[in-house]
Amino acid sequence: MKREILFIFFFFILLTSNLFAQQSASKNTKNYRFSVKLIPFPDKQRANATIKELKDLGYSPYLEHRKIDNTIPVFIVTVKDFFKLKEAETFLNDFISKTGEFAYITKYNTLDIVKTGSIPLIGKKNKPRSKKRTPTSTKIAQPPSPSTITSPPLTGSIEEKIAQLEQRLNKLQKEAEARKKLEIPEEEKKKKEEKILEAAGREYLLLPKGRLSLEYSLGYSYYSYDTLESIYEVEHHANHNFRNTISTEYAVLNNLTLTFNIPFVYKYDKVGTHRERKVTDIGDISFGVKFQPFKNTGKWPAPIFSSSLILPTGRSPYSINIDDELSTGGGLVGISNSVSVSKPLDPVNAFASLGFSYFFEKDGINQRRGGDILVKVKPRGGISGSLGIGYALSYNVSLSLSYSYSYSLGTKYYFKSGRVTQSGTSVSSSLGISTGWYITPKRSIIIGTGIGLTNNDSDFSFSLRIPFSYDLVK
Repeated sequence: MKREILFIFFFFILLTSNLFAQQSASKNTKNYRFSVKLIPFPDKQRANATIKELKDLGYSPYLEHRKIDNTIPVFIVTVKDFFKLKEAETFLNDFISKTGEFAYITKYNTLDIVKTGSIPLIGKKNKPRSKKRTPTSTKIAQPPSPSTITSPPLTGSIEEKIAQLEQRLNKLQKEAEARKKLEIPEEEKKKKEEKILEAAGREYLLLPKGRLSLEYSLGYSYYSYDTLESIYEVEHHANHNFRNTISTEYAVLNNLTLTFNIPFVYKYDKVGTHRERKVTDIGDISFGVKFQPFKNTGKWPAPIFSSSLILPTGRSPYSINIDDELSTGGGLVGISNSVSVSKPLDPVNAFASLGFSYFFEKDGINQRRGGDILVKVKPRGGISGSLGIGYALSYNVSLSLSYSYSYSLGTKYYFKSGRVTQSGTSVSSSLGISTGWYITPKRSIIIGTGIGLTNNDSDFSFSLRIPFSYDLVK
């Protein structure tokens, strides 16, 4: 009997405490006057997914299921309830700035809108959130646009207000997408820079690791000059040079590229009206390396160092009959070193290079020139430089302008008779313009032309380049 009485006593206490707790909770709940809510969701799955994301960020939202006009079912995510409007406004602004979600204040347990928050730029909202983030460590979203801040107040029934909110969101999303299209992402900027510099010259680019690049180029240059054969005769020379070159590059590392060039040369020289010379042969082959020691941080241009070895594989000018034959190479072993830089300066890209070349002396020549025999040649090298700008007319067309300059230190010639002569220093200078046409993302055609500014340059030149690239390492 005592056991039954004790059981009834504890049951009574438990029931009483539960009733008091419910009354207290009901009393506290009735004290709430405002709520911060999100735009109603048409389906429960999306609403629950949003609640999970907010809980991961440290909030305590809950879900309400309602019907608008007793016909349209919606699922409402309430972020938090408040006693005072000022507290709700402070929370609303902080919530929007930290999460990028659009929210608004309603009267408690209703859809009567009291105040809407400033709608953030669309795009932040859809960005995946990290579960490790908390409201205190969340990055602040971009400020709203002026048109959003000055939006007129919502009017009409609840359904009309929700429709107006959706219309504003759709409008802002379209505006944000338009702004996003106008802004070129970093990756696109890099590709744009590479396309511009590719049209200007491959010496300004490095390939990613494992990529093999093949390029065919056709070059044509025209020289014309007159020679005085006697006091009664002047001969006009018209020299046409065609050079077909196959260039190969392979990227060993992201900042180290090996190069190989093999030219095929055709020359035609028309002398006066009664004599002509022509030759078809291989040119001077070259091997090289390109190295970029520093990463391009964007603030300062990263230099690219290039070095190449030139082999006299072409027909040497020191082994032919200079009166009847033409050469296709320089006849000397040489080295060429250069450094190049490029810098994006929207809307153009600026580029420049500085180089030095040196050729080794050659003896044992034994070539008849005039009334003597040439036995040794000792060149002194030269320096060169170039600069220019490139501009992307569109994503498929680019244009570049460049200027090049070179200064040769001259060459000493040693003859069998003991006579030594020396050619003077010479200057070469030209202007160039080229354009790149990108047929596909991996296929392009680059066309260029140049105009000589000194007597040592060709009257004009023309070039056509078709690059190809293959990824050997995935």
